[in-house]
Amino acid sequence: MPTEARNKGVGAPRPHTHIAREPVFRKAYDNLGDALMNSTSTTYYGFGEECATALEAVNIAVEDDYPARARALGAVLQPGLERLAKQYPDEIGRIAGAGALWGVFIEGGPRILDLVAKLAPGGMARDPRFKTKLVTCAVINALYQDHDIYTYYTLNGNNPLIIGPSLVTEPEEAERVIDALDDVLSRGLTGLVARFIKQKVSSQW
Repeated sequence: MPTEARNKGVGAPRPHTHIAREPVFRKAYDNLGDALMNSTSTTYYGFGEECATALEAVNIAVEDDYPARARALGAVLQPGLERLAKQYPDEIGRIAGAGALWGVFIEGGPRILDLVAKLAPGGMARDPRFKTKLVTCAVINALYQDHDIYTYYTLNGNNPLIIGPSLVTEPEEAERVIDALDDVLSRGLTGLVARFIKQKVSSQW
């Protein structure tokens, strides 16, 4: 809790309490690459209700043996993704992960993407990761629209496509993810990106 809040006898920090002076905050986060770096690390309260909920969540994870569930999903996802990485070396740069959380680094996009990056408006053109994000978003879009599979990419770093099924997911569903990604990548990145851009442009009209 901020010192000023404690000194004023406030029981909890206000939702928008700043933890850094604006010049420091802007230097750290005022760019596309780092703008959302702190988006997953701002909930650090210590309320009693939240602590009780966290303890019960830990109890459930132990009772239902979530580590074993994660290992079962990993036993499907790891060999499946390794197979796809060998099958599509121009599309997948590498994979990384364990258990139920995996990153697929989509790379090797067609040269037309260099032109797309140059045509990107404003801040997007200054983002050195724009091309990677665009290709990855095209794969994410196809997985969701064509297979009802929700994935995402990380906001910072190398922006891998994230496959992170819930721990209540059955291994058979993890196999469906591998099959879906195989289907999507088999179409080629050029077609996926063209479709994605066309959909986004048409949605603006």
